[in-house]
Parts: sequence; structure tokens; C-alpha cells
Amino acid sequence: MDETVQPEMPDQRNVLMSERFDAFKEALEVLYILANQSGRIQFAQSWPETAQYVFGEQLLAFDREGTKDMEQRAEFEAKAEDRRILLLEKLDGIEEKSVLDGALQIEYVQAMIHDLGRDIALHVYSPAIVERFMPSTPPAGAE
Repeated sequence: MDETVQPEMPDQRNVLMSERFDAFKEALEVLYILANQSGRIQFAQSWPETAQYVFGEQLLAFDREGTKDMEQRAEFEAKAEDRRILLLEKLDGIEEKSVLDGALQIEYVQAMIHDLGRDIALHVYSPAIVERFMPSTPPAGAE
């Protein structure tokens, strides 16, 4: 009798990080914002919610529509670069800070999810973790 051993699938409720986390963090690490319109456009196509957060609406509009105000664009790019670096700093060691000695650090994870916002948090934490702390629909009776 041929008994094939199936690899155990982790219980999705116990998965901490998003399966996209590594790709997401790498995309942020290699992103060059300053004077790199095509790079920003490519990033925005792959990670639209994060592009909105990092670049801001003004820089996104400049990238879509163009601008002759290079000084203003450079100012928006510098602010976007600052936000990118701050986001990367938040992501550094996030997995280790989220679980200590096998226990989920509820206050830390909840604060991170609320700080990042649901859309970006879904690139970082698993959907089950995000849903636990920031449900997609408010609980019944909560209005």
C-alpha cells in the first residue's frame, strides 16, 4: 500500500506574517524615489496602497500628469523618501517584536496594524492577524 505523506499545512489562524512580506520589504528596500519617476510608477503598479502612503497624492499626480515645477517635485520626492525610510524602520525586526517566547505581543501587533492601516498591514501580517485587530467589517452593533 502506497501511503503518501502530505506535508502539514499550517493553521492559517496561526500564521503571523503575510506570504508577501519578504517581497514587499524587498520592493521598499530597492525602491529609489529621487528623480526616478519610472521606478515610482512601477512600484505604484505593484503596491498601490503603499505608493499612496509613501509617495503622497501630489507626487503621484506629478508622476501621472507630469509637471514643470521640478523644485516642488524634488520636495515631494524628499518627503516620500523620508516616509519610505520610516516605513522600513518599522518593518525591521517586526517578526521578532511581534512574537516573544512563542506568545503574540498583542499590544505591539495591534498598534502596528493600526499605524500601518489595513491595506499595508495585509502586506506585513497574515490576513487572519489583520482581521483579528482591524476587521474588514465592523462587529455587529458597532456603529
